[in-house]
Amino acid sequence: MTARWTGMKATQFFIGFGPRLWSFRKGETVFHQGDPGDALFIMASGSVKVVLPSDEGAEPAIVAILGPGEFFGELAILDGAPHSATIVP
Repeated sequence: MTARWTGMKATQFFIGFGPRLWSFRKGETVFHQGDPGDALFIMASGSVKVVLPSDEGAEPAIVAILGPGEFFGELAILDGAPHSATIVP
């Protein structure tokens, strides 16, 4: 994926073991709960919310907010199960 710049602040992070820099704008979804996982994401800049979707009509639960130097996606790599949460910048 090519980094996109629209004049809005972007969140950047490295993915997997062969580092690639990806950028996501606020509100874009990095991945959804239940998606297959095959990469480790390491935050380079910005922040993301770790979100657990809730029943219809209810607000999703924000489990954590991660910033530069923090990582996510590791559980899906370790246990081979789909992602357990949704990640949104």
